[in-house]
Amino acid sequence: MGKITVTENCNGIAGLKVIEPAVFGDARGYFMETYNYNDFAEAGIDCKFVQDNQSASKKGVLRGLHFQINYPQDKLVRVVNGEVFDVAVDMRKDSPTYGQWYGVHLSAENKKQFFIPKNFAHGFIVLSDYAEFAYKCTDFYHPNDEGGLLWKDEAIGVEWPMPEGMTKEDLEPVVEVIKKHDLFVISDEIYSELSYNGDHVSIASFEGMKERTILINGFSKAFAMTGWRLGYACGPKEIIEQMVKIHQYAIMCAPTNSQYAAVEALRSCDAEVFEMREAYNQRRRFLMYEFRRMGIQCFEPFGAFYVFPSIKEFGMTSEEFALKFLEEELVAVVPGTAFGDCGEGFLRISYAYSIDDLKVALGRFEKFITRLRNRK
Repeated sequence: MGKITVTENCNGIAGLKVIEPAVFGDARGYFMETYNYNDFAEAGIDCKFVQDNQSASKKGVLRGLHFQINYPQDKLVRVVNGEVFDVAVDMRKDSPTYGQWYGVHLSAENKKQFFIPKNFAHGFIVLSDYAEFAYKCTDFYHPNDEGGLLWKDEAIGVEWPMPEGMTKEDLEPVVEVIKKHDLFVISDEIYSELSYNGDHVSIASFEGMKERTILINGFSKAFAMTGWRLGYACGPKEIIEQMVKIHQYAIMCAPTNSQYAAVEALRSCDAEVFEMREAYNQRRRFLMYEFRRMGIQCFEPFGAFYVFPSIKEFGMTSEEFALKFLEEELVAVVPGTAFGDCGEGFLRISYAYSIDDLKVALGRFEKFITRLRNRK
């Protein structure tokens, strides 16, 4: 009883293993062995675990990427409640996959475990409302021996499945950290009116945050006034006064007609903003449906008017794909690398077009990728 199924060399990274235990269930529930030394040793995981850890986190919490420098640990990790996306980064300098990463979804439902050998950085992000995470280690925790990698290090390029937006509940612990360390926040809220998953919550609305937040916004997105070039900043008086001293030497003021137009937009255009947001949302849902139907991976956005589909399966750079698509189908898209090296393998597509135009463009996109798939 208790045999396990093991997937090895994940993405070609030697040492990483995904374990699926045998689960025995009936109408009463289920039973499984979460660890059996003989089974694991037979699968090449012959370790002496000396410490068990457990942590609990809310949705969107990202922990890592951590490792111990002088006391490296083998880890066997699993989720006992909820779901996380678990990531390991190869830190073995003599490894041919040094700096490469692998991620796996671990959940109480799929019951998978992830074995991470020594000299890997490790981290995870919580995908469910709440998750409890458990792991076994082959060395004790040494708080003074911790090393770390930046979770968004572009050289590594971990594709974290980030949450769709920060809710009031998500922001509350962030606010506490900001207050505790006496920090200031610069909050760009230009897309605040184009949110499709509930009302936008500004960090400046929390008690004690108004006096430590510089909020940046404008009229280009919410009121479709891109050509009017009108924006604004709100913040504590003493900071704004210093900003004005610098700003006034770059430009005198916004054009008078732009200011009058902005006043009218604020007073009279709520209905038009709502109508525009509903139209964008319809196009967003249409694009996501079409990408799923075509088998194209794409994280679902819940704000703005862009999508970022993956084209990694075609073995082309983002720029090569975009140029070839333009030449063959006369449709322009933006290579993901226009937004940094971590955008390689993706495209940015705007849906600030009519639904009819989007249907034509997606029809051509489907023809294009079908040809690419048939050439493989």
